[in-house]
Amino acid sequence: MADRVVSLAAHRAGRDTGELWLSKRELAAHLGFSTRTIDRWVKDGLPCARFGTRLRFQRTVAEAWLRERAA
Repeated sequence: MADRVVSLAAHRAGRDTGELWLSKRELAAHLGFSTRTIDRWVKDGLPCARFGTRLRFQRTVAEAWLRERAA
């Protein structure tokens, strides 16, 4: 799982797209799924960043990941 979690250092190293980072709850609400589903997707490879102990997600990245899985 560690290789799928983008570190804060990587975020600061220039991978910042200017997009706001969503909490797990915000992403779940946006996509219409539960936070437990988001947790399962993280284990399956959903890209995320860890800010301290909290996971954060970029909406466009999460949506692209879901489209790729559906294909």
